[in-house]
Amino acid sequence: SRQTLWFKPGQPQLQHLIDKTLRNLLAMDNCVMAALYANTRKIGVLLADRGVGGEPISAEQHDSFNHFAQQANMGLAMLAVRAARC
Repeated sequence: SRQTLWFKPGQPQLQHLIDKTLRNLLAMDNCVMAALYANTRKIGVLLADRGVGGEPISAEQHDSFNHFAQQANMGLAMLAVRAARC
């Protein structure tokens, strides 16, 4: 989806989305994640965490990450339109 996901410590609601490999690589109980799109084309994923044992992500940091992801998606959409014209 195009929603930013916020994985918070002690909140198991989204844990079913995480497989064992990701759990071993990333601090998946303290991170935010967003999909990158160029219009309808899926490009990748942005992920930010505070590391294992780091301070929990604040609401302000979540909002900033969400804004960054929106700006990145708008930039990718503009590049896709430009590439289609050429």
